[in-house]
Amino acid sequence: MRRRWKLNRAFLKVYRDDALVEQDMKCRYCRDHMTFASSTIEHRTPRSRLGDGRRSNISASCRPCNLAKGDMTDPEFMALLQAEPVGRPNSVRACWRRRQTNLSREIAASRGLENMEAAQ
Repeated sequence: MRRRWKLNRAFLKVYRDDALVEQDMKCRYCRDHMTFASSTIEHRTPRSRLGDGRRSNISASCRPCNLAKGDMTDPEFMALLQAEPVGRPNSVRACWRRRQTNLSREIAASRGLENMEAAQ
């Protein structure tokens, strides 16, 4: 039984690493830059709600976002992050703040690239 658990854990790490590369080395929720060592395995549908360990259910997130998400599904947590989560725990509001900051940086960077291309 212990061998099987170790094998499952190894597959989950590979799935997480694949997801992190697909996500451009950024957290799925707050868009913070991560490394392979700092990322965590995120189940889009939590195991507590009958989620499984398949590749389609695994993504990479930072530890604060993973803890803030708790047993919410991916769409539930993303809906929380769309508008300011008033009345929610500080951990959820912190994820929302980081997401807003990182999205505005990404937009500014893309506009900077567009302006540079237009000037040439």
